[in-house]
Amino acid sequence: MVPPDFPCISITLSEHIIAAPVTWVFLGDDFVLFSILHLIGVSIILSIPPLDKNPRVLFSAGILLLSMSLLLKPFYLAEGPWLVWLGFPPQGFSSVDYAPLIPWYALVLLDLSAGKYFYRGYDRRHNLPDYSSHPITSLLCVIGRYSLFIYFIHQSITLFIMYLLGLGDMNLLFPDL
Repeated sequence: MVPPDFPCISITLSEHIIAAPVTWVFLGDDFVLFSILHLIGVSIILSIPPLDKNPRVLFSAGILLLSMSLLLKPFYLAEGPWLVWLGFPPQGFSSVDYAPLIPWYALVLLDLSAGKYFYRGYDRRHNLPDYSSHPITSLLCVIGRYSLFIYFIHQSITLFIMYLLGLGDMNLLFPDL
């Protein structure tokens, strides 16, 4: 079964083609190597096989991965950047947007488990109030519809404000100043 979000994989993963070189030019060593968008894209791909699993299996796998990430935390330092995406950064690593697969994929598995449990057979198992006509719900739907655009715009605005406040190094943008 292919999830309805499948087309967004190409969008989220192609973000790396733009984000990594652009942030490297403007931010130097703090460039984006594995961002929240990468995490979302990779998590969608990794979530396709376990979609048919029992909620208990998904829950157990999520707890196991989360536990492993806590146990491995003292050993997170790697020798190079090759395992950064997995959650093993080298010493001194920093990035303006970093969301490694471990531990965050554990939360995806726990979410899949909850979805399978509470919406077994794609039917809601519990009665919930209907808030679909509430104004806040409408606002959240608009924000959700344009979330990728909002994400890119907020990153640009945040970096610009950081530079205005003197928290960014303008020499990275204009080395001759």
